[in-house]
Amino acid sequence: MEPVTIYHQIVEAFVQLTGSSRSLLHLHIGMVIYLGCQLLLGARRGTLVAVIFTLLLALAHEGMNRMFHGSWRWVDTGQDVAVSLFWPVMCYTVGRMRQRRRMWMAGRPASVTPHGGRRPAGRPAAV
Repeated sequence: MEPVTIYHQIVEAFVQLTGSSRSLLHLHIGMVIYLGCQLLLGARRGTLVAVIFTLLLALAHEGMNRMFHGSWRWVDTGQDVAVSLFWPVMCYTVGRMRQRRRMWMAGRPASVTPHGGRRPAGRPAAV
């Protein structure tokens, strides 16, 4: 049996086993790949490497679909890749925004911080 056929049978079995739609599975699998990569890298915040790794695996999956079906299904391929990357890209973007905000806040005088230079109640001092 060909590896492409075996791969397709495994994917179909997974779809049947979960009972979820393919779009929902793309969403979850994309996030699992992203978080797994983050854990392997030991990264605390979102990294571009994890997003690129997720993209590469999504494209590899779509390539296997193309080989199985014999032609590209462009609308389906585009949607699958977009759904697979949605939450990883959102996590990466939020991580970058928080990092930039923290750097920006560190360079401002205390008088222009949102809380007048004082720590908000219940928030520990930075070490």
